[in-house]
Amino acid sequence: MTPRSLSPAALLHDQHFQLALLAAPAGLLALYLTSMLPISTVVSAWMIISLCLVYPVVEELLFRGIIQPYLSQHRSRRPAIPSSSVEPWARSTVLGISYANILTSILFAMSHMLYQPITAALLVFVPSLIFGHFRDRYQSTIPCIILHAYYNASLLAMSFMT
Repeated sequence: MTPRSLSPAALLHDQHFQLALLAAPAGLLALYLTSMLPISTVVSAWMIISLCLVYPVVEELLFRGIIQPYLSQHRSRRPAIPSSSVEPWARSTVLGISYANILTSILFAMSHMLYQPITAALLVFVPSLIFGHFRDRYQSTIPCIILHAYYNASLLAMSFMT
């Protein structure tokens, strides 16, 4: 996949990015209305900074900046075929989603199980696929960090509504 331009104008005119921005509040509202979304009632300044800045930057640099690109470059080990002619298996896609993105998203959801209830941790799988899609689309973590911060800010805004 050829990387797209990463200018702010290009991001804002990207229909995929626009849909991803709309998906956060709509998805969170649906989960909230079905009582599937755990909302914290205690909000501190550190929580706001962590959710909207620290976690998106650190998690995206690790998962979309290191793990997903590493998996994308991984080649299968078939000795009969010269490595130069073997396409990295993780670049293959299922429904337009790369295997590298799927594996990274599984790891991302599993990492959230360390400090969240299992249902909440599993709910981050779909947003993680969205973040990974933009990593593949732009070959950059910037759109992923922006979306992750926006999704977390949307979750935080929901906590003020309760």
